[in-house]
Amino acid sequence: MSVGWIDISSRWELTSVQAALNVFVSILGTFGIWSASRFWWQRGSARILCNNTDVPLPTLYSISGLGDSWDAIFLLQKAVFTKDTWHLLIQLVVVVTLTLSSMFAGPIAKSSLRSIPQASEDELEVLYVVKGDGFSTNRLLANVMWNETIQSLDKADFPTDQLLDYLPSSSVPWIYKAEEWDPTWRMTCSFAPETVLHNVEAYGNYTFYDPVNAFPVFRETYDPSWFDSSKYRMQSGFDAWYIVTDEIPFKETLFFTLFQSDPEVNDRMYMNNDTLEISLSVLHAQGFKVNNFSDTGQAATTEWMPIGPVQNATFARTDCNITRKAVVKDENAIPWIWTNDTYSITMSYQNYYMNSFTTSASKGQLVATPTSRDLLRFYQAYLAAANTIYSSPTLKKVSVWKDVVQLSVALLVTIIILAIVTIWLGIRYFIFVRRHGSKLEEACIPDGKIEWMVHAARLSALRSEEEMVKGKRPKDREHFCGASFGYGDLGVRRNSLSAVLEMPRFARVHTRGTSISDPPPNSPQASFSTTLCGQGSSGFTPRSPRHGSEQGSPGSSVCSGLAGEAEVEVDGPSDNEEPRVSSPGHSRKSSVTQHSTRLQGEEVPSIGGARSAGDRAASSQVGPIPATEPESRPERLDD
Repeated sequence: MSVGWIDISSRWELTSVQAALNVFVSILGTFGIWSASRFWWQRGSARILCNNTDVPLPTLYSISGLGDSWDAIFLLQKAVFTKDTWHLLIQLVVVVTLTLSSMFAGPIAKSSLRSIPQASEDELEVLYVVKGDGFSTNRLLANVMWNETIQSLDKADFPTDQLLDYLPSSSVPWIYKAEEWDPTWRMTCSFAPETVLHNVEAYGNYTFYDPVNAFPVFRETYDPSWFDSSKYRMQSGFDAWYIVTDEIPFKETLFFTLFQSDPEVNDRMYMNNDTLEISLSVLHAQGFKVNNFSDTGQAATTEWMPIGPVQNATFARTDCNITRKAVVKDENAIPWIWTNDTYSITMSYQNYYMNSFTTSASKGQLVATPTSRDLLRFYQAYLAAANTIYSSPTLKKVSVWKDVVQLSVALLVTIIILAIVTIWLGIRYFIFVRRHGSKLEEACIPDGKIEWMVHAARLSALRSEEEMVKGKRPKDREHFCGASFGYGDLGVRRNSLSAVLEMPRFARVHTRGTSISDPPPNSPQASFSTTLCGQGSSGFTPRSPRHGSEQGSPGSSVCSGLAGEAEVEVDGPSDNEEPRVSSPGHSRKSSVTQHSTRLQGEEVPSIGGARSAGDRAASSQVGPIPATEPESRPERLDD
């Protein structure tokens, strides 16, 4: 674990953790906004409930989204930076920050997570080496297995100073740890890097299967002791690319040569315990001729003999002494390296490099010469493959590379702090609601847009007080679903009323059974008070203060809905009153009560076009009346 990062999981993939973190950040941001808005509402409500004091409206305003933030900025503008609205500014910062965090949760998760490989011990299927075929041990045409094994050894950084006692699965990225390996055979090697040979020439005396003698300059690079046939055996193979019609047909050739201790001497191929000396070489020759090239078939390759100068030649080599440890638990469970089938070793080199060689040579591209370490690595892979033919997979604890997902410590600390604050504010809010639930229900302190709408509906519904007395307060959803916003029933009749009623009015919330009243305009010349009552409703509507002596609440009249016809009552605000006009035989379904005022000595009709001919005649008989004290008459009560 590096500084600034903490391990999260080695089982989940990076993309899965990123998706989970994306969702978690979004949810945490949402709940963070909710808990912050609850905190500020609770702060204002506590001042009302505990101190019994009024609080400014901004104190109760809780911001729960970017829309609310915009509304606050648009309404307050520069005032949002004043001392009285500092809490709104804090809410703005918190809400905008958490909202942006939720919006960009994906990029945040991507930049705050990473996957790095770490070594850990795990049970892995391995193939233990066995004696198998013993002295005839070999493995041919196993290019896929060789390639996978070599890549696995390179990735695991397996050393070139030992042979494998077991072969881990190449499908798992295992790693080499010295304490997990106790090799039976150790190697001490010297490496000769690729070296250019000058003035190379062949004399046509030796075939392709004896390149050491076919190219004397190449022979001179060996220690002469290797040519002691009583102790060592030589084996060769080759890959060649040639064009028959060219004067110099052989364009590219790789000669693989093995010198090793002769297995037949002292029957060492049966004992498998002596030190083995080997020398692995590759000669890369370009541009030369051969004898006996009239036959280009496969069988004729044994007759081809290089002749003449070689345009270019390089070689690489590794020489090793392979020594066995003194004591082993089971002689049949160790690598069998003293094989008598040395021909299969050089043939395997030829087969392994053939594909890459022919691909490059056929396209005229540069053919790479295998390095000395490449030669030794293939030898390790070949013996491991040859000695595990009869082996079955077995579980063994091996160190492997595992991708571990790590999380940024900075983001982790931020998430922990935000989660703690969110949980604390949530618990604090629920405790407050539980402790002061009855007071909150009684005070009806609105919280959020929908509760402010319900609060307006409560105030509009006069019947709520009647039912409160009976202990049957309507539920909030009944207020919300049953209320409407607009001009109420008066809006339906505006076209049938006088132009005097076409005064600018505020639309507001109306509920069933609500007395809809407009406040009298602040005009000394005229005042209007209109009451419309729907069926089954009742209510008191304020009148002009000059009628405060009437029965009922001061300055009020009572109306009740009656089916059928309409009744119009016109009361002048002057000392004299205009006669009441009522349709005979009506069953009062609804009533309109309106004050009319004399404007500059003229009587303004209260309702235009709503009277019958008899009504207008009756009205014409009533002229301007001298100003006198208004007569006191009892208030009409409709049952």
